[in-house]
Amino acid sequence: MELINIKVKKNSKGDLRDGKFYVKELSFDECFELHDKGDKGEDANLRLVQMCLVDEEGERVFKPQQMKLIKERISGVDMMAVLMEANGLNDFNKIAEISEKYRKNSQSDPKTD
Repeated sequence: MELINIKVKKNSKGDLRDGKFYVKELSFDECFELHDKGDKGEDANLRLVQMCLVDEEGERVFKPQQMKLIKERISGVDMMAVLMEANGLNDFNKIAEISEKYRKNSQSDPKTD
């Protein structure tokens, strides 16, 4: 996990959450899940922030159902900082390549009973 100096609002009033925030490296399964969701553009960025941004205990700051809140709770500059750190920690091109190979192999394998 990499410490990141950002501010996260805890409510719509703009009050800030206490504590430090970190960007975590995703496990292979989490990377595969991220790629498999097939989000594009802004939704892909929001999902990446949702999955990588954690608190001091390593708990995700946002739950999957809170993705749309991310834009309201993190400034654009801070979101960019999280995305840059997340992309530095995770080799998403390699994961995408492996995912595609897996998908192609699983489609071409005959099912046996």
